[in-house]
Amino acid sequence: MIKRRAMKKSVIVLFSALFVIGFGGCASMQLREAVNLYNKGDNEYKKEKYNEALGYFEKALNIFRIEGHDENTAATLHYIGSINKKFGKYDKSLTFFKDALKINKKLNIPKNIATDLNEIGLIYDSLGKYEEALKYYEESLKIFKKLNNPKSIAITLGNIGAVYRSLGQYDKALSYYNESLKIYRELKIPQDIAMSLNNIGGVYLSQNKYKEAEDKFLDAEKEMAKMTGVKLSGNSGMVDVYLSTGRYEKALTLLKDMSPRWNTDDPLRIQYHTQHGLALKGNGMFKEASSEFLKAVSISEEMRRKGKEKTGFFSGGTAGNLQKGGHFLRLWLSLQKRARGLSSQRK
Repeated sequence: MIKRRAMKKSVIVLFSALFVIGFGGCASMQLREAVNLYNKGDNEYKKEKYNEALGYFEKALNIFRIEGHDENTAATLHYIGSINKKFGKYDKSLTFFKDALKINKKLNIPKNIATDLNEIGLIYDSLGKYEEALKYYEESLKIFKKLNNPKSIAITLGNIGAVYRSLGQYDKALSYYNESLKIYRELKIPQDIAMSLNNIGGVYLSQNKYKEAEDKFLDAEKEMAKMTGVKLSGNSGMVDVYLSTGRYEKALTLLKDMSPRWNTDDPLRIQYHTQHGLALKGNGMFKEASSEFLKAVSISEEMRRKGKEKTGFFSGGTAGNLQKGGHFLRLWLSLQKRARGLSSQRK
């Protein structure tokens, strides 16, 4: 049995409400234009049209810098950093977030300082630079605690838990995840409670504690049902439990309702095809399994060509080491060979 991590790490982007302030009747034409460009960028960002948003933000940034409006400069830098992160351009993203952090520290705006720190931590986490990530997360956590911001505290605790899970320090990971879960329960946020339960289930799965993991995943489904009013069944963590315990038919049943055709998230598509391949392999359907692994390999290689090989997924998130190059390719080739052998026997 191939041991794998449970799911994509549930690391949440903490994005504070950064607003550009109106300047009233005395504002210069340049500042009015910068505000207009910023607002257009904000609208495009919300519609997930990131290239268009980036163009507006870059133009707004130039004007804000020239006019010396630091708070708006920091807000725009933060947005540009977020877009570059989405594009997988982590070095650029770090530069923009650190520039925003520097300005927010000068302006002494604690919430924005903590948010920038959290974003920088997320990038280092995605790059596998866990000690750096922890440093920024912990500094962010201190500020959020001083601000008495429970939701932001819970998110940051979860981010720290994810780092310890990546480091294999499962007791610490569980401690932070449970602390985060406690806050979400007090806030009564079903979606975030479900996320925390899934994270805890993922830690148990990494420890091969399958019963505990299954219980947490089922609890997470119940929480989501509270929010949606619909009984949900199945998630990637539960599929991993079934794969790890040899219940391949149950894994296939869940996967039927989890097809990623509608989803453009490449790591989730890789995860789906990998899990589907393992379930098919477990049922002796080697030819079909090899086809699924080939799809996962193809998406993986396309991600590398797009320069995304250092995303959180490849650095130890979803499906752990299985998708890392050679091991995955060897698995697929072995299945292809076995499938050809089965085909020749049928002739």
